Amino acid sequence: MKLRLTGRDLDFLEGLNSYFLLTTKQIRRLYFKETNIRTVLRRLRILHRAEYLRRFKGGETAECIWTLGKKSEHILAQEIRLKGLNRNTLAHDLKVNDLRLHLNNLGVGQNFISGYKLRHKVSLKNPYDRARDTIPDWIFSLRVKNKIRIIALECEISYKGKRRMQDVFERYYHKKKIDYLWYVVPTDSFKRKILNCFKDCRYQKYESYLWVSTFDEFFCGINRMSFETIDKSVNVHDLLEIDAHPPAHEVCNV
Repeated sequence: MKLRLTGRDLDFLEGLNSYFLLTTKQIRRLYFKETNIRTVLRRLRILHRAEYLRRFKGGETAECIWTLGKKSEHILAQEIRLKGLNRNTLAHDLKVNDLRLHLNNLGVGQNFISGYKLRHKVSLKNPYDRARDTIPDWIFSLRVKNKIRIIALECEISYKGKRRMQDVFERYYHKKKIDYLWYVVPTDSFKRKILNCFKDCRYQKYESYLWVSTFDEFFCGINRMSFETIDKSVNVHDLLEIDAHPPAHEVCNV
């Protein structure tokens, strides 16, 4: 018997097309908040059997991770096909999606584009390009003080050294369409290292270009969410003019 997709199924598959991979817990937060977890799992298994989803086990607790299946890729005309998980980057990729989930819940940011799509776009132009550090985990638009700004969002779980970080800053310096670079990292000492790297780097667009938050500073309510630049601490709420209908702004061509 052919499976009939519901409106919520289609919304979910469209969202998964944007995130590329989500855990069961993340899916429930996004699309099934008021639904019993057993009901959610039952629907996911039905979509999996009908080849609308692929299912993998991974993460710290060996939880289920879902990507689009063969039939969904056809319906959504998806160019990028994830047929397996990169176990080396899985913890990072899941945390990256948590960042966007949290911003969505707070109503912060619009027009999100994932690093998966950005890397795919670069590879089409130049399949030999290996400059991965120039591609953010997410890019999105944000209304800052009555102007639309383009934010590159990076999640960094482990510190890779001063020389590597300054090379990243140099590459971002030459990306003219990025207005601010926002790093989210595990600890305050990690944050200090990144800020010091930027302070000593000769490639600075302006002092406020780099924003750095710890996970604790990021994963909180809008009135407490904050970041640091090399010269001050900033409360995110103080920057924003949150509009229910912000203007669309193209952020792809970076």
